[in-house]
Amino acid sequence: MSFPNNNEGPFSSRPDAPGASFYDSLAVEGTNAFESNFQEPEEGPFDGEYQENSQSNNSQGGDQPSLEELQNLYYTKGLEELESLQLLDLSPLATWKLSSHKQGFGLQQLRNDSPNTYWQSDGSTENNMEHRTNVDGNQLNHPHSVNLQFSKKVSLERISIFTNYQLDESYTPLKIKIMAGGSNWDLTEVCVVNLDKPIGWSHIIFKGVRGDGLLKCFIVKIIILANHQDGKDSHVRAIRCFGKKSTVSFIGTPHESFILKDTSTHSSLSGILLNHLSNNKIRMDSFEGSFDEDEEDEERL
Repeated sequence: MSFPNNNEGPFSSRPDAPGASFYDSLAVEGTNAFESNFQEPEEGPFDGEYQENSQSNNSQGGDQPSLEELQNLYYTKGLEELESLQLLDLSPLATWKLSSHKQGFGLQQLRNDSPNTYWQSDGSTENNMEHRTNVDGNQLNHPHSVNLQFSKKVSLERISIFTNYQLDESYTPLKIKIMAGGSNWDLTEVCVVNLDKPIGWSHIIFKGVRGDGLLKCFIVKIIILANHQDGKDSHVRAIRCFGKKSTVSFIGTPHESFILKDTSTHSSLSGILLNHLSNNKIRMDSFEGSFDEDEEDEERL
C-alpha cells in the first residue's frame, strides 16, 4: 500500500479556509506519503472573550477562570463549531485498543464525553529501559499507541486529538505519527506531526491523500513518539476520527471569526449523540457516504 506523492509537500497552509490565519502549518518529519494539513491554535482563541469577562469579573470582584474552566470552554466551543463543518464522527464504529494504561485511566476515560478525564499510558508494564527517550532522536524507544479498527473501509477527513499542556506538562504528546492500512500487517506511515505545547483540539486534516481529500482505510494507528520535557508516559483527553457527512447539503459558510480557531471533535457530533441513544446503538444509515463501498474505490490507499 502506498500514498501518492505531492510536490507541494506533506503539509501546507490553507489561507483561503475560514479562520486559517489562526493556525500554523507544521512540517512532516520523515515522510513523503501525502499532503496533510495540521492545525492547532497559535494562541488561545478565546483570549479576547476571557479578557472581557475577566474585566467584568474584576469589576464585580469575581475570580479569574480556572484552567479546568478554560479547558471546558475550548472543548464545548469546539464541538459547536465542528457541527458547522458537517463532519461525522466515525470513532464509535471502531474497535479501540490501547498499548497500555494506568488503572482508572484507560479507554473509558479516553472515550468519555468530557475533557476532564484522560488516558494515561503505563510505561511500567513494559521494560523500563524500553521507555527511556532516545538521546539522539528525543523519542521514546517504545512509543505508546492507540489502534482503531473499523469493520468497513472508512473515509476519514481528519483525526482530532484533545490535549492540554497547561494541565499535563511532561505527559503532553510532542510528536505523533499516524499510520493506516487495510490490516495490521500492511500499515503505512501517513505523517508525523509536532505539537508545540498544545491546549485544546489539534487536527490532522488529510488534504492530499486523494483528490477528494479523504484517507480510506480499515485501521488507523496513532503513535506517540515523544512527550514534552522528555516525559515517559502520555495523557490524551480525547481522540476522534471524522468523515464527511455527504448526505447533508452544506449551505453557506460558517462564521469566519470562529471556525478553525479551536475546532474540536467528539463522539456526540453531527447528530450522533451516544449518550442520547439507547444502548449506544447508532443508525448505520446516518453514516451513509462515509464508507467506501464502490467497486472503483477498492484499490489500495
